[in-house]
Amino acid sequence: MSDEQKRSLISATLITQIEGFIQRNGRDHDAFVVGVADNLDATLQQHGVNRDKHVCLVLNALTDERADAITGHFAKKGCTIGKRDNSGFVYCYRRAFNTNP
Repeated sequence: MSDEQKRSLISATLITQIEGFIQRNGRDHDAFVVGVADNLDATLQQHGVNRDKHVCLVLNALTDERADAITGHFAKKGCTIGKRDNSGFVYCYRRAFNTNP
């Protein structure tokens, strides 16, 4: 398996995990925010997300390039795109009345 195939497999796996998370939590891509953050706690706090109370998922995409490709995929599906730092950490949460957005 080439390095390119391994990267594609990792990206596909992460997209499948996020897609599953969205499907289990309402199925409406428009209700979710997907972003990339170097400081997850600070970014989620800026969005008003409490990981103990809100529906939230955090994954390590390992590279900025992969994280950017993942957010691009979910932008096409209708998700709101949050912060896009240079970091391999992808977050996804379901918007609520007290989150921004």
